Amino acid sequence: MNPDKQGAYMDFEKAAAFLYQHTQIPVYRASVGGVGTGLMGGKMVDYQALGKTAAELVVKIFSGTPVETIAMIEETPYYYIFDYALLQHYKVPDQLIPADNEILSAFDTAFILDNREIFVSVSMGISCYPRDSHAIDQLIMNADTAMYEVKNRGKNHFMYYHHELKKEMNRKIEIETMLRAALKGDGFKLVYQPQVNLRSGRIDAFEALLRLKENRLGPDQFIPIAEETGLISEIGRWVAREVVDQIVRWRKEGLAEKPVAINFSNRQVRDKDYVSHITTLLQQHYVEPRFIEIEITESILMENDFQTNQFLQALKSAGLSVALDDFGTGYSSLNCLTYLPVNKIKLDKSICDQFLQGNRIKVIESLILLAHSLNLKIMAEGIEAWWDKVAILKNSGCDGIQGYVFSKPLEPTEIAAIYNHNLLTKAPQ
Repeated sequence: MNPDKQGAYMDFEKAAAFLYQHTQIPVYRASVGGVGTGLMGGKMVDYQALGKTAAELVVKIFSGTPVETIAMIEETPYYYIFDYALLQHYKVPDQLIPADNEILSAFDTAFILDNREIFVSVSMGISCYPRDSHAIDQLIMNADTAMYEVKNRGKNHFMYYHHELKKEMNRKIEIETMLRAALKGDGFKLVYQPQVNLRSGRIDAFEALLRLKENRLGPDQFIPIAEETGLISEIGRWVAREVVDQIVRWRKEGLAEKPVAINFSNRQVRDKDYVSHITTLLQQHYVEPRFIEIEITESILMENDFQTNQFLQALKSAGLSVALDDFGTGYSSLNCLTYLPVNKIKLDKSICDQFLQGNRIKVIESLILLAHSLNLKIMAEGIEAWWDKVAILKNSGCDGIQGYVFSKPLEPTEIAAIYNHNLLTKAPQ
């Protein structure tokens, strides 16, 4: 319902005041994504490729659904700012659920824009007035909080705001503050886990793993926040600098250079200057590009195939190697291995746990044969205390293992003690 017929945009305050005269009204803050890089309430999204017709399409999409779209579209060079409010009249909030499901189902099929199929996803956060707040700004903030939680859980759904979400938002703010302080105050460090060659037993390479110096918060907790806030690009550049510096420090100690793998977030693909940044670091410190390996996860292949492929090709052209991490977790197709410039695949721990036993071993053997047929190295990760699994992988032709069975992640000062040891005969304590 649009109580203000004078313009295309109905502000929240007027809408809330009008609706409050009638009944309790849920106020939606919606993010509609999929056309280009996604539509998020109040945020700038690049729609240069599709033009303003993309905005018109989204408005058109909602016609015929149980809501009336009230939209403000502000045009700026190459960008459009979208702000959507979806308003519904219901006496009991639970009555909204069938309507919300109907909205979601409207996006199940592709929409046609200039003879192109466009798939659109929608994430909705729902804040009820006056149940959740009497202040319009707080209602919008609550709905935003619920919306971003939906996005974090995979999009294409809806969620009602509840007070636990506020606690979660406060936790995220605390972690973001902690990350910003760590960037400014030398609060990060890297530990290094060996990657062991199963033929020689010696360390072929290391994986650099990010940690906070003064906090035991794990990367599984702070990396998602870094990605959400955009801090991941700055953190990623810090990691690159520190890895190159560490290679130089080991070299000065008389240790032969070995490759170091750097984890790369999906969000860093947007950092267009990352490749030039790391190649400049390598040139300044006289480190060959082959000693840096970029680890991407399978999920990165789902983000933007063209952009991802361009980035990977740039890495290859610069002489860096690429490893596909978490292989087997369900995102990638075997076909992608034939055209992506990947040098190594790393079998996910869940795959190793599931198939390194009984008759299932043949699955692992087949994956190893496939990798070698494509001239790819293959490594198993997450192998812990089971030496029988080490023997199976070695006999199956697996190139290497990374896991606690050989070594936990180590401080740089601990590396020298095992740098050239044969870990097949004696793993570090």
